[in-house]
Amino acid sequence: MSRIVIADDHAVVRTGIQLILEDIDELDLIGECETGDELIEFIKKEGVDLVLLDIRMPGSDTIQILQYIKKEHPGLPVIIFTMSDDKYHMVKMLQSGASAFLSKQSSPPEIVEVIRHVLSKKRYITSGQAAELADLLIDNPVDDRGPNSLTPREFQILTLIASGIDYKEIAFKLNLSKNTIGNHRSHILKKLGLKNNSDITRYAYQNGLIK
Repeated sequence: MSRIVIADDHAVVRTGIQLILEDIDELDLIGECETGDELIEFIKKEGVDLVLLDIRMPGSDTIQILQYIKKEHPGLPVIIFTMSDDKYHMVKMLQSGASAFLSKQSSPPEIVEVIRHVLSKKRYITSGQAAELADLLIDNPVDDRGPNSLTPREFQILTLIASGIDYKEIAFKLNLSKNTIGNHRSHILKKLGLKNNSDITRYAYQNGLIK
């Protein structure tokens, strides 16, 4: 039986997943977490075969959680749960090691299908997502001034800066020095043709990178 944990701050989502999986004999939801820190502690203590992870966790950074999982548990698949199919976040999550990017509006049979597919150690991308990724690469090549020109770490720092978090807190959150954060910020400004943090915030809102 495959052991699954879900990390989502909305109880209704966690309950919904529990109801979907309770009738599937080979899938066992063994844990529910409300924060990224709870998830990391749970994974350390319990044997887990699959993680369902909300794209936006309070007080946590999903890319950082993904990077931790892939470093400490490289064989553990992660499905990102989201309310919207934002193509830029999808790219960065996949680059950071996510196995699938699944809408919370998906039907129960589709959710079970994706879980089974990912448990077979394969990534899952829908035809619609594949088309979006293709359009993104065609319309915004890597050397263009678009969000996909950023590395996952740069994308992560851009969203944190745009959310109004100061350098000291970002450095603490990511376990990096303030100088390293400053260097990444300089690369972000150069790649995107921006001048300051206000430009970063405006850019992030205009491109739907933060809400």
